[in-house]
Amino acid sequence: MKNSIKGIIAGIVTSVVIGFLIWAVILGFMAEKPEVIDENPFEGWNISGPFAVNKFEYKLGENVFLTVGELKPYEGGKIQIISPVGKWYDIPFNGTLKANFNQYFKPDLFALIGHCTRDDIIGEWTLNFVGVPYQPIKFKMLNETLAGLEEHYAKNVCRTDVPLTG
Repeated sequence: MKNSIKGIIAGIVTSVVIGFLIWAVILGFMAEKPEVIDENPFEGWNISGPFAVNKFEYKLGENVFLTVGELKPYEGGKIQIISPVGKWYDIPFNGTLKANFNQYFKPDLFALIGHCTRDDIIGEWTLNFVGVPYQPIKFKMLNETLAGLEEHYAKNVCRTDVPLTG
C-alpha cells in the first residue's frame, strides 16, 4: 500500500511539475514582444522636412520621384523645380487640401524652356520650397543615359534649321 501511495504522490508531483513547465513556457512566449524593426522607409532619400526625392543622382531619362508627406494644414506654397539653366516649373501644394502626395517628373529636353541639349539638363537641380521654411533639395543629373535613350539625348531640340514636320 505504501508503494502505491508513493506512486500516486510521484505521479501527482510529476504532473504538477510538467504542468508548471508548460505554463511557464506559454507565459514566456506570451511575454515575448515581437521584434520591432525600426526601419525608415525613406532611409537614403534626399529629404527636407516633409519633402523627399528618392535619389541624389539621376541618369538622363530617369524619373525623379518626389513624395510629400504629413504637410501641416497651415503649410501651403509651391515647389519650384529649377534646372541648371533656370526655372523649369512649379508644383503647388496646400496642406489643408492634401497632406500627402507623390509626383514624378523627368528632367528632359524641352525647347520652350531652353532645355535644348543634354548639356542644358546635366548638372545640379534644385527643388525650392516657397511659402514654407524648409531647405532646398539639390540633386544631380549625370552625364549618363539610360540604355536605349542615347539617340534622344544626342539631338538639339531647339535647332531652327530642321523642319518640325517629317
